[in-house]
Amino acid sequence: MGKKGTPLTKQISETKEIILKYDQTYITFKYTALSYESPEKNQYAYMLEGFEKDWHYVGNERKATYSSLEDRKI
Repeated sequence: MGKKGTPLTKQISETKEIILKYDQTYITFKYTALSYESPEKNQYAYMLEGFEKDWHYVGNERKATYSSLEDRKI
């Protein structure tokens, strides 16, 4: 939010949908853990509702990128 080219107009926690412009064909979500005691033990999974049905279990990777999203609401 607040960066040039971002599709967000408010905080992600307050956003119900994201509408990409015709030239915004990909989006990356970066996330962090809620516990910092043993960061090496944190494991992440993500799923984009309405776009896919299965979770991606990605170990300690802290971002998710989606491409080929031309003119899509997510």
